[in-house]
Amino acid sequence: MESNALEALGADNILKELLGGRADSQDAKQQMYSEISTYGYATLSSLPNDIEHKTALKTTSYFLTAAGIENDLLDPDLLNNTVEI
Repeated sequence: MESNALEALGADNILKELLGGRADSQDAKQQMYSEISTYGYATLSSLPNDIEHKTALKTTSYFLTAAGIENDLLDPDLLNNTVEI
């Protein structure tokens, strides 16, 4: 629900930060922490956006599939054409 509110406010960069490296992908989280310790900062564009390592996205897709709901959450083409989170 909070994500929807941030989306409605146009706070896409906040959503990218909260739902990106720190939330879903262990690889992105490790790289982000490494960049912060090395350079003092990390950019969202430098973090990996590999759909195979997005645990929450995969879990949601599996739950929807188990409930009989078709989804395209794990479609890499869709991920690349939308807001990168």
